[in-house]
Amino acid sequence: MQDTSVVRRYAVALLNHAKKAGTVDAVAADMKSLSDVITQSGQLAAFLNHPLIAGEKKKALVDKAFGGMVSLTVLDFVKLLIDKGRIDTLSLVIAEFVALVREYKNIAAADVVTAVPLTDAQRKALEAVLEKRTGKDIEIHETVDASVMGGVSVRIGDTILDGTVRSQIERLREQLINTTGALVAQ
Repeated sequence: MQDTSVVRRYAVALLNHAKKAGTVDAVAADMKSLSDVITQSGQLAAFLNHPLIAGEKKKALVDKAFGGMVSLTVLDFVKLLIDKGRIDTLSLVIAEFVALVREYKNIAAADVVTAVPLTDAQRKALEAVLEKRTGKDIEIHETVDASVMGGVSVRIGDTILDGTVRSQIERLREQLINTTGALVAQ
């Protein structure tokens, strides 16, 4: 289990550096690219996390794999994690950094589940409603799940707004059971 305070300190330090340099968007994009590559390549992650491989070899691979793909800031940051023996926290640091950037830019991630894909007009209308409700810019992450039957379910942080047909049927079923049970008890 990783120490979350360490992960947060590294993510905050990177964000502060990016703010000072005026490169928050660029660093965020680079960190996402880095995360995508590492997620897709289990061998790369295994190499970077292997305790018996020297830091210099890891840094050389990082230069070769990501040089020209990501900024010098991100390359230096990854090398710092290697030097400090914290490269195993990279994916957690990236996730924390992304959350901090969203907070800094007043963006809320909304996980949206629908039975069919949203049209552009529906997506924009949903974003507008959610932005008005939260006071934040909304970044929609859409999932299609036919089992919801219709409607939409939205999760923003700990808040769930469930307007799916499936949940409405379930609420109706519970009401009928409760009403029937009350009638039988009389």
